[in-house]
Amino acid sequence: MFSQLRTRLLLSTIITVGIVLVTLAFIFFFQLRFVEHVTNIGYVRGAAITARELSLYTQYNAHNTNAYALGHREHRAEFDVHAAAFMANLAQIERDIASGVLDEDEQEQIDLLRATRVEFDRSAQALFVAVDTNLATPSAANQAAVEAAWQETDRLADQLDGESQELTSRINDDFTRMRGQMESLSQQIAATELAIAVVLVAMLLAVQGMASQAVGAPLQALLAGVHSFAAGNLGTRITVKRGDEIGRLGGAFNRMATHLQQQRQVLETQNRELQQSLQTQQQLFSTVQQLSVPLLPIGNGVVVLPIVGHVDTARAETILHTLLQGVAQQRAFCVILDVTGIALMNADVLRLLIQMLEATELLGAKVLLAGMNGTMAQSIVAQDVPVNRLRTYRDLGSAIEAARSLQSLRNGTAIAR
Repeated sequence: MFSQLRTRLLLSTIITVGIVLVTLAFIFFFQLRFVEHVTNIGYVRGAAITARELSLYTQYNAHNTNAYALGHREHRAEFDVHAAAFMANLAQIERDIASGVLDEDEQEQIDLLRATRVEFDRSAQALFVAVDTNLATPSAANQAAVEAAWQETDRLADQLDGESQELTSRINDDFTRMRGQMESLSQQIAATELAIAVVLVAMLLAVQGMASQAVGAPLQALLAGVHSFAAGNLGTRITVKRGDEIGRLGGAFNRMATHLQQQRQVLETQNRELQQSLQTQQQLFSTVQQLSVPLLPIGNGVVVLPIVGHVDTARAETILHTLLQGVAQQRAFCVILDVTGIALMNADVLRLLIQMLEATELLGAKVLLAGMNGTMAQSIVAQDVPVNRLRTYRDLGSAIEAARSLQSLRNGTAIAR
């Protein structure tokens, strides 16, 4: 009887330890995959931030070219700095693709960005030469060359910005997909832990059924520890005072519990770091939104606000806040809104223009609308906007001339008084 019981206990112990080792191997395998996913997600998140900076540096370069065309020659050196930063970020993303962090399909978008960047740099250099030539020998032909180069540079800047945002969108899609895989893997780990608890409980119940009263008490203690562990108390450990099979089983359980507790702590730490990184990304996005709305003073009491790209609700609030704050701080009497670079003249953009017009007039400044084209005019008419309140001009140069006329008229009125 003793030999049969011992045989059963030994067999049950071997089976139990085997299950524990196999499940620990599965857990270790899942943990390695999880850590790999977390690491890759961190790299992809960094690549997304790097790609988003491409759009930021493009907007900086567009601002530099516009400022240089308006006579701010100090922006020439800033253009080179931002262009170098753009190419450095582009090279970093290519390294991420080569290392396997990003999908090789992104290389096609990288090649498109690089080609557009070359065209943009060539157009910008042509604009700088045209501006310098016009300053040295002013003429109608030279001014026309400046305006043509300016328009081409703005077009390529918009195209480059759009391609940068497309790359960012693709990388963010990869980030979302990988985060979903990580969550699925986490659920698999939780299911594995639950399966371990269930299998261990079943095996211990079988051992208890085969054991005599002499082994019942330690088995009850081990069972209570398993239940406590399955309930979520990962600090549960079993006091092992025996050197037989039951003692070894308790030791294997303790090692498993310690390993799982350490892995859980690692997961919690990585989750906190991921949340902090997401907050940093959101703060960076907010900063980019604020820097994408430059207010440029071009004369005493005259400012230019170029609106470039897509305008959503959040950006519309930023633009309106920047305009009103700048008008108040610079005591501007005339505001030129350059809408040449707006991607789509929809109802939200028209609502923003009306709000800017009304709010600016309340501050005592006049609003001139530059860069209006046929498509925009049709949109304004279709939305039933009161056009008699809008002072529109075909391009920024015409609006600047009108602003200077208003400035001369204003100065003459002040002298007469």
